[in-house]
Amino acid sequence: MLNHKTIKTILTVTALCLISLARAEEKEGSKIELIPVYEKTFDDTIVDVIFDTATVSIKEAKKMGWKEEAFSKEERRKLQCSILYPKVIVIGKNERCVTELVFYSKKGDIKKKVPVTFAKEDILTSTNGKYILRAKRYDEFNEDWQGAVLYDWDGNVIWEKSEGIFTSVSDDGYTATGFVSPDGSFYPFVIYGPDGMRRDTLVVPFLYFNTGGSFSDGFYVLASSSPESTLLYIFSVADNQIKLKKEFPGYILHCDVSISSDVGIVVCAKAETSDQIIFLDWNGKVKWKLVPINLFLTGYVNYWYSEDGAKMFVYTTGGDFLIIHDGVIEKQFKIDKNLKRVKELFLKISANKIFLLSLQKEVKQ
Repeated sequence: MLNHKTIKTILTVTALCLISLARAEEKEGSKIELIPVYEKTFDDTIVDVIFDTATVSIKEAKKMGWKEEAFSKEERRKLQCSILYPKVIVIGKNERCVTELVFYSKKGDIKKKVPVTFAKEDILTSTNGKYILRAKRYDEFNEDWQGAVLYDWDGNVIWEKSEGIFTSVSDDGYTATGFVSPDGSFYPFVIYGPDGMRRDTLVVPFLYFNTGGSFSDGFYVLASSSPESTLLYIFSVADNQIKLKKEFPGYILHCDVSISSDVGIVVCAKAETSDQIIFLDWNGKVKWKLVPINLFLTGYVNYWYSEDGAKMFVYTTGGDFLIIHDGVIEKQFKIDKNLKRVKELFLKISANKIFLLSLQKEVKQ
C-alpha cells in the first residue's frame, strides 16, 4: 500500500507533467482564428487574384465586399479607408490548367480578357503583382512550342517572344528562362531585362538533375537538388554575377528561399529526419538555424518580417505558421492550408469565391 508521502509525490509529478504538456500544446498551438474581412463571388472558378489598393469611403468599401471588422477606429471616424480590390483574376481549373486572364477596373468593370491555352501555358506573376507572364510550357514532343508574353497589371503588352521556356518574373519586370528536370530535359538559364532584351546567360560550374530558379528582392535564386543535398546559387541581377554559392544538406526548392537585401537570406531545407529553417548573412555564414516543433513543414514556404525587422513570420501552404525572434520559435500554430499572403492579410480561394482573412491581433506584426 502506498503511503501518504508517496501518493503526494505521484500527484505532484503528475501535475507537473500536465502543466508541461499544456505549455507545449500552447507553444505549438492547435489553431488560431482567422477573421474574414472581405468576400467576393465571381461567375467562374478562380485560380489566383492580384490586388491593387484604393482609398474609398467605408460605404463604397462595404459595397465592394468589405466587412465591418476590416476598418480601424480612425477609418470609422473619417468614414474613409484604404482597401484592396481585385485588379487581375486568373480563371481555370487549377494553377496548371488556366483558361483566362481578366483585368478589372477599381469599380469592378472588365477592362480586358486574355485567353490562355489550357494545360499548355503557365501564368507567372511577380510578387508585387505588377507583372504577369503568360509562358508556353515545355513540351518534350514539340520543341517549337516556346515563347511568352509579358503584361503589366493593366493588361498592356510589354513584349512578346516566340522563343524561350520562361519560368519566372521579378517585381521590376525582369524575366528568366531555364530548368533542369530529373528526366534529363533542360533549357538554358537566361535573364532578360524589363524591355525584353537578353541580359545574361547564367553559367554555373555544376548542376544536379533537378534545378529551378525564381526572383527574390533583386536577386535570382537557383536551387539545384539531389536527394541528399542542394547547391544554392544567388545571382545579383544588377551586377550580373554570382553573389553567393553554398551547399546545404537536404532538399531545397528555389521558391523556399527568400532574400531581403536589408536583413539576409532565409532557406527552408527539407530532409528525411527533420526540416530546418536557416538564416544566412551575405557572406554565407549561418547566423541561426532551427527545427520546427513538429519537425516537418508541409507545402511551400513564405517568409516576411515585422516592421522593425526583429521578428520573422513563416507560413507554409500546409498550414504551418511560425513566429521567430532571434532564431528562436516564439510561437507555432496551425492555420488554414493553401492560403496566399496579400499585404497583411491572407487570401483564401474557394471555387468562384475569394476571401481575405485577418490574423488575430495578438499574432499580428
